[in-house]
Amino acid sequence: MVVPDKWKKIALRSVVADIQAGFAQSPKFGASVGQIRTHNVTPEGKISLDGIKSVSPSGKEIQRYSLLPGDIVFNNTNSEG
Repeated sequence: MVVPDKWKKIALRSVVADIQAGFAQSPKFGASVGQIRTHNVTPEGKISLDGIKSVSPSGKEIQRYSLLPGDIVFNNTNSEG
């Protein structure tokens, strides 16, 4: 991916309140909570629900890892350079 020269570079910590990794859990038959995984982030940076897998997180995990409006999803696994 080529970043345009006119883009300003800033430290991520200067524009975010919190950074945390997601959580890994094997998909479960009958689970009802969709989990955004690596393949659900398109090369264009969009979230795709195609092939979404469902998991059974605890209430504490749901509270900690649920996406909210304004959240940013960063995919660094299998990403371009």
